[in-house]
Amino acid sequence: MRAGAIVRLLACGCVAGLCGLPAQRVQASESQWYLQPEVPHVETADQLDAVVEAMRRSAWDLAGQEFTGQPDVRQRTFRQDLDEWYVNPDTVKRIDELRASARAQGAAHKDRALRKTLDAATALVSVEAHRYGLILGYWHYQTEFTLHQRLLLDLQQRLPQESRRAPPPDIASDLADLGAQMSKALSAAASAPADQSAELEKLSETTAALLRRFNDERSRQGAAVSVSEHARGTVPASLQRSEVCPPPATRTSGHAKPSLDPATTVPPDVFYPPEMRGNDVEGAVVVEARISLAGCVTNVQVNVSSGAPALDEAALHWALQARFLPAERDAHAVEAPMQFRVRFRLIAD
Repeated sequence: MRAGAIVRLLACGCVAGLCGLPAQRVQASESQWYLQPEVPHVETADQLDAVVEAMRRSAWDLAGQEFTGQPDVRQRTFRQDLDEWYVNPDTVKRIDELRASARAQGAAHKDRALRKTLDAATALVSVEAHRYGLILGYWHYQTEFTLHQRLLLDLQQRLPQESRRAPPPDIASDLADLGAQMSKALSAAASAPADQSAELEKLSETTAALLRRFNDERSRQGAAVSVSEHARGTVPASLQRSEVCPPPATRTSGHAKPSLDPATTVPPDVFYPPEMRGNDVEGAVVVEARISLAGCVTNVQVNVSSGAPALDEAALHWALQARFLPAERDAHAVEAPMQFRVRFRLIAD
């Protein structure tokens, strides 16, 4: 698994008592791939009203999210999960009863009864917040998986008929497991915290495994497409410098091959396409560049595709602006080709 932790902001509006703050998804090790809002303990009837109102607004915000409209492996849609599991009519009825009781008990100064009612309301809102995180996370990833599947399908279309193959069975198996785990996690939302955590951990692990499988398979197929198209004489994606080269390098690489000058080159992450980054599409592109005697890239082409055209294009643009120490021969700078790999990763190894 990737080392470290990554925090992503999912602009989801109000989240169970945290209205107005961005919702964070934190991934550390194999866990916490799914948003889990913290619900403040309700201390007064007024606070209960505010938390319930925020919960209802979060339901409206969630309903407005643009997730994939396709059914998942359970043959369920985002709308079906939302309508059945988050702030459904039974929940609304129960929370309204608790609010009415809290108001009456507060007015009558029945502190013990009020405390019991507020505790019940806090527990109910916590269950809803947990389900919110499950539904948001699950359907966010279902949308990502749809993009990954489309990229794989596009690659297959670029191969000769006899070279095409179905996605590895592990992907279909993991998708089925994830659907079953989602159903169990939604049901376990009203269970003890330990049960909630166990189901959430399973979801997180399967999600991480799926993203790895999709990226690995797309990389393999991207390489296969590159070999196939090269054999058939297909012109690879490329870029030609149209601007004047920057000032020349002040020294050579000291070798027969050029070398990257990290002091004057921005990292590839700066060129990471937002759609690819936002959908966990990672990959490496092998490019071949022509390095002038000034250390400037004059043209560059894709030799081995990442399997994602947007990453390939980003790699070309990155390579074109990169600065190099030119190759050296007989104590002089010379023009030379150089093949290298451009990696796009969400987290460094």
